[in-house]
Amino acid sequence: SEAPSEAPSEAPSEASSEAPSDAPSDVPTLPPAATPIPSSAPSASPTMDIRTQVLDATLSFSGISDPSTFSFSDMDALGTPQQSALKFLLADDSILLDENTPLILACQRYSLMTMFFSLNGEEWEGTPTWATSTDECTWEGITCTETLVDATTLGTLDASSSGRLRQRQLHDETTMERIVTKIKLPDKNLAGSIPNEIMAFEHVTDLHLFKNGLTGRLPESIYNLANLQRLYLDDNDLRGFISDDIGKLENLEDVTLYGNQFSGSLPKGLSKLKKLNRFWASSMFFTGSLPTEMGDMESLKNLFIENNQLVSQIPSEMGQLENLRDLRIFGNILTGDIPATFSNLVNLETFYMDSCQLRGGLTDDVVRNWVKLADFQAFGNNFAGRIPDAFGELENLSKLLCT
Repeated sequence: SEAPSEAPSEAPSEASSEAPSDAPSDVPTLPPAATPIPSSAPSASPTMDIRTQVLDATLSFSGISDPSTFSFSDMDALGTPQQSALKFLLADDSILLDENTPLILACQRYSLMTMFFSLNGEEWEGTPTWATSTDECTWEGITCTETLVDATTLGTLDASSSGRLRQRQLHDETTMERIVTKIKLPDKNLAGSIPNEIMAFEHVTDLHLFKNGLTGRLPESIYNLANLQRLYLDDNDLRGFISDDIGKLENLEDVTLYGNQFSGSLPKGLSKLKKLNRFWASSMFFTGSLPTEMGDMESLKNLFIENNQLVSQIPSEMGQLENLRDLRIFGNILTGDIPATFSNLVNLETFYMDSCQLRGGLTDDVVRNWVKLADFQAFGNNFAGRIPDAFGELENLSKLLCT
């Protein structure tokens, strides 16, 4: 049978995204949340220029980059994005870096430049201010907000007699600085793998990278962006698994992943996303069963997981999703009956479960409670018996396809 032609609700757009709160984080910290990578890279000597010392302190203090990816002793030794970022900051950039620069600002600028070189920045479209000696908060697609952050500087770090910076403890002092809170680079010809340094942007609420040429797997560090609210990665060529650590992103409200090559099981960590309104993971290669834990996603309104390779019964726990308005599970191998608990889905407006292998039938008791239902499609299944008379009682129903 022909699949429904209706596409799920509108694609992520800049205009429709809700503005994030500008309130500062309760406990300001220098990124990352993950355990820093032990540094084995050559440390800058105090006899070197102040910019080198600031950047050396930044990378040592934050641990966001693998030490094998950069060198201070020979700027041309490595061809990595990290080395290119350092080379730009040391040789081509005139933005002030000195002993009074908060290391979190140096880390922010370095990480944006690492992202630029990792994702084919020289070929990006409509981004002429990137990689220039201008405030990174003015670069295309970047939004900064005054945020309370750690005030550690080169001058407040303790150095040993040998000159190596060894003090790694955060100081009590904080400062208000312009910190990156949104990265919006859709349809800009980005290409390559998202770098580990994405973890530097712990205050980011919006990460919009859809309609690009991103490849590879998601870095584990992306799951440390604790303030992230909207994650739009659709229409790329990303692959691999979605980790259960997605559950660490407790502020997530909207996720779009469709148009990629993601595979594996749907992560059980989704159950921890109590604020999630929409999860859009259509037409990929997810396998396994529908997690019973999905019933814990209490704010979920839109669930689009159609045209995957899921093999499962529909868990009765999904009947707990009382805020669900649009449910699209068609094109999977779903067996068994529609759970009686689906009578609790009183806000359901659109329900597509066609082209599965469901059997049994729907009861009047379930259908009667779908008082807001406007569009129901269930063709291409193994249902038996009659179509429930309760469909005739639904005043908002405009489309019913069950054959």
